[in-house]
Amino acid sequence: MWNKFLENAKGKEIFKAFLYIKQRFLTRLPTLYYHNKDNKKEEAISFPEKCNAFYTTLFKEPPISEEISPDILNSYIEKYTWPEIKDSEIANAIYQSSKNKAPGPDKISFIIIQNAYKNIKNRFNILYKALIKYRYHPIY
Repeated sequence: MWNKFLENAKGKEIFKAFLYIKQRFLTRLPTLYYHNKDNKKEEAISFPEKCNAFYTTLFKEPPISEEISPDILNSYIEKYTWPEIKDSEIANAIYQSSKNKAPGPDKISFIIIQNAYKNIKNRFNILYKALIKYRYHPIY
């Protein structure tokens, strides 16, 4: 019967058929299953739960680095001597990175670092020199 109606539809009758088959509601995003920060399997049903599922899955917390013992640090300091880094080298390293590059696990983009450097160059220079002097190089 439905096929006959569609075959014989004339004029505006085809729009009436469209109204019968038109989807009245938006389909919902299906339930999501994911592992939370404690590595327990969870189910996300509501929109806020699904947002949290995406956030915790896509932005994992970085691993905690182990503390370096002073003996190991001193042995490296004795082996390698580095020249002191210049302020211009720090500025070049900061400004050569793309502003559009996605942020790392710390969620700080280079445009934020570049704007902060413009305002507090001296503090950045002191910080970077100290990090290099004490050979602190984070994994991320």
